[in-house]
Amino acid sequence: MSRRNQLENILIGTLLESTEERNFYHECCCMVTEDMIQDGANRRIYHIIAEMNAKGMQDTRPTTIFETYGESVIDLLPDMTERCANDSIIEKKMQYNKVEYLKAYNEDRAPRYTDVDFTVYVTEFLKFVYEEERGRNKAA
Repeated sequence: MSRRNQLENILIGTLLESTEERNFYHECCCMVTEDMIQDGANRRIYHIIAEMNAKGMQDTRPTTIFETYGESVIDLLPDMTERCANDSIIEKKMQYNKVEYLKAYNEDRAPRYTDVDFTVYVTEFLKFVYEEERGRNKAA
């Protein structure tokens, strides 16, 4: 899987972690558009999340999406679940910090936990998108 695809999955996985208290969509909606998403399932999920936010619904977890859209999104449930479980920034940070804690414990040092923010991944994703677009424009 390419780094661009990984970033796209992290973007979607993180958006699927949004709740009323913490909405990640606000951190990317002015920069990321649906047509930037290459994977078909991810594009549909992004469209749904954008649509829900436009209606004032900030909780875009898979359960809420399913409750809102019903059987029309049942085919997306495996993708949504996988993105949340494996690709969200929350999950990535937990995995990293767990490993860092164990390494630090074994090395008898203080752990250096990650403080990477979602916007870092959004920015990196946008760089890939714009570089690809620049390459297409040069070829044309």
